[in-house]
Amino acid sequence: MFILNITHKVDPDILQEWKDWMHQEHIPAIMDTGLFTNFQFSKVLFPRDEEGASFAIQLHCQELRLLQRFQAKFSNDFHAQMAQKYGTKCLSFRTVLELQQNS
Repeated sequence: MFILNITHKVDPDILQEWKDWMHQEHIPAIMDTGLFTNFQFSKVLFPRDEEGASFAIQLHCQELRLLQRFQAKFSNDFHAQMAQKYGTKCLSFRTVLELQQNS
């Protein structure tokens, strides 16, 4: 199992609008690509940031090649949509994780 983790730092001025947009439009559109099996939406508690809230979106994928397909075909467009809508009021970075089994 692989996870695309996208962490967003969100300006307080747009927080509720951003959360609504993420739940109603952005995440459903990502899931509609058919490349991810499920997702988690989490608030980052620590480290605490006085300038805004941070959230992690974790998109779960069965195969690395599917995650790579998302990055090659869709990722830039989704990032551009967010940048156009929120500019510097929402900053993000991505990491790719591989779920490890206990040995």
